[in-house]
This record gives sequence, C-alpha cells and structure tokens, in this order.
Amino acid sequence: MRESAQCESRPIIFVGHSLGCLIIKKALTGLENMGIARSRLPVRAFIFLGAPHRGLNVTALQTLVKGEPTQKLIAELEADSATLTDLNQGFTHIAKDVDILTCYETRSTKTAINVGSVLNELHCQTTTN
Repeated sequence: MRESAQCESRPIIFVGHSLGCLIIKKALTGLENMGIARSRLPVRAFIFLGAPHRGLNVTALQTLVKGEPTQKLIAELEADSATLTDLNQGFTHIAKDVDILTCYETRSTKTAINVGSVLNELHCQTTTN
C-alpha cells in the first residue's frame, strides 16, 4: 500500500491482459475482506485487454488439462460460471465511479487442440463485456 503521504493522491491505472484482468478484479474485490477501504486507493481507470469477463470457450483448454488438478479451475472459466458471475457482481460494486476501457477481438481465433491422434483446429472466441 502507499505509505508516503505524497503518493496517496497519485492516480492508479490498472492494465490487465486476459486472465490478468480477472486477477485484478479478484484482488480489488477482496480489499474489504482485508480491512482496506476502496477509498484508500485513488484508482483512476481500468484497461482490460482480451478479458474473459463473462467466460470463454474452454474446449481447447479442457483437452490440455484433462484429468489434471487444474481441470476444475478451467471449468470455472466457462461462460456464465458462478465464479465469474460472483466476481463481476463484486467488481461492479468496487468500480462504480471508475473509467473502464475493455478491448477485445471481434474475429475468431484459431486454436489447435489434440483429439486422440488427430490435430484439429477449433475457432474460439472470447466473450467480453
């Protein structure tokens, strides 16, 4: 946290890419639980690049982590998951007076997945706010 008095009023602009955006949102929604008032941070803006705010198509990721401990984590990134819904609701409360810029691709991106011994192309598109 900002301890120096001269730093307290210096604005903060958070910039995140992909899952980093979710980490920013989670960190800030957890401030109140740690006893830190949101007003203590002079956040001026958020810039989110390719953030999966509402989830993403996890088919390619599930193929990579099948049977691994991270499989449950990947499932929580699916569209309309309870985890992302709760995160978005909490973040809306935290960021109500802050500018938010969200940038995302509007064209599908090719992703390679391995199905058996055949490599297939899958078009994935991130869903964002």
